[in-house]
Amino acid sequence: MDKEYFTLPMPFSKILKREEVIKCDLKKSIEQKIHLLLISNFGENRFNPQFGCIIWEYDFENVANQNAWKDMIVNSVKETLQLQEQRLQNIKVKFDINEQEFVDEKDKKVVRVKRKLDVTVTASLVKTNERFHYNQTIFISPISLD
Repeated sequence: MDKEYFTLPMPFSKILKREEVIKCDLKKSIEQKIHLLLISNFGENRFNPQFGCIIWEYDFENVANQNAWKDMIVNSVKETLQLQEQRLQNIKVKFDINEQEFVDEKDKKVVRVKRKLDVTVTASLVKTNERFHYNQTIFISPISLD
């Protein structure tokens, strides 16, 4: 595929000076947009308040029913991708949720526990019908045990 898409972060100074900028292919461009969607909260983008992800609205929630929470997150992320990423079709989203402990090196005590979300997006590219696969790990809900 031709490299015709801008990379993130956008090199605005080079673009304004009409200098050569590094570009990426279609898959990398989609990966970067999914990453931005996953790390953004709804309403952060003032030009598109629907750009973002519901994860951050439940960052510090004490979840009673983890399966219901996971289903809600999966459905929301899938809807967001269908709305915001028109270059993908047949989108499937999967989340694996775990807790990860962070240990102090000196005294070997657990100092933090974070919820770890492993996100997998599978789809096909509209342009070529080629398979698309994306993985990302997100840590949320920092709990400090000092």
